[in-house]
Amino acid sequence: MEKFSIGLFIRRYLLERGKAYPYEVFRALKRALLAQGYAKRGSYQNVRNYFRWLRELGLVKECGTAPLLNPHLSRRRYYTLTSKGLATPPESLEWTNPRRALYPQSWDRHHKNSK
Repeated sequence: MEKFSIGLFIRRYLLERGKAYPYEVFRALKRALLAQGYAKRGSYQNVRNYFRWLRELGLVKECGTAPLLNPHLSRRRYYTLTSKGLATPPESLEWTNPRRALYPQSWDRHHKNSK
């Protein structure tokens, strides 16, 4: 079974819809992983981390917020692809492993023994 890339899933999702909020993407990701037979379906926090890393890399940007329906929740933030996100090839490290792209020394140090 081919390794599933959350970064590429987010890219495709935003290409198809134009904009989305992280929890919306998380729900779609869970459905897609289930349909492909993955038992482990990731977490919402992981999807939020991906949006943060992709934003730091300049591949996505916040494009709006939704009004608060519940004062105890944070405002829903919508994201869209940037021109850099559209121009960066899907097979690039930025999309396939944004954490490694942002923190190469840390990644190499912590994953050296797992090869």
